[in-house]
Amino acid sequence: MEVHSLQDIEKALKETREEFCKTTVPIRDMLDMAVSQFVEAIDLTKAVAKDTDDEKYVLEVLATAFRRVIASMVLLESGLPQEAHLVLRNALELMLIAIEIIYNRASLEEWKKTVNDDLKNINHDDWYFVKSKICRRIDKNEKNLYPELERRLALGLEGVSGHGICKEWQIISNMSVHAHSQAQIRQLFDSSGNLQLLGRKTVDSYEKDFAQYQIFIVNIISLLIGIPRYRDLIGRTESLSARANRFAENYSKLLARMNVAAKITEKNI
Repeated sequence: MEVHSLQDIEKALKETREEFCKTTVPIRDMLDMAVSQFVEAIDLTKAVAKDTDDEKYVLEVLATAFRRVIASMVLLESGLPQEAHLVLRNALELMLIAIEIIYNRASLEEWKKTVNDDLKNINHDDWYFVKSKICRRIDKNEKNLYPELERRLALGLEGVSGHGICKEWQIISNMSVHAHSQAQIRQLFDSSGNLQLLGRKTVDSYEKDFAQYQIFIVNIISLLIGIPRYRDLIGRTESLSARANRFAENYSKLLARMNVAAKITEKNI
């Protein structure tokens, strides 16, 4: 693709996104289901939540994580996969922070203090919510603060396919974010040494990426519906029982479809 102006770039972006949408029509259905389930989970939670709840902090974090996932997908379908990973990594960090402030009271109190952070001058290595520190706290699990499901989400399981959030964060960082090697930079250039401003991927690659985005959105939903206070309130609110049951049914269907799709993918591989 030859680029001579901003208009050329905008035209190429439009064409790339159109091609992406055509290519992924057959596999967008489950992603749409995941997005719809997230929206319904948020609406159910808002029905019982109050502005004075401490849990409002995790709702903000999870909503932002969802926004980052969608932003990452937009970058991907625009032909910017490495940049998509930059944003996706932040979504993973936010998911880890959500686990922290849901189940670790001391971490919640630390999170409240961050409203006054001087973002321009903060030393990242000293920050309480650095990914490596969060993963260590969840791994050690002192005082058994973190439920097993959330620990598995963060750390993964040995001998099981797929990665926990901590490992996935590291993989993305090594592959796309920390561009400290020629191997990473060279991915952006063609065989003639020309910068590939926008990159189109194969159908198989798109399917794998879409499966990944579905999983991340479902993980966010899992954290959201697992907030103890709101889970109990929704369960005890009679006026929400029909919606909650319908949500649970649709959520189970989504998980079942994703499980079947994963098995088909493994078989094809």
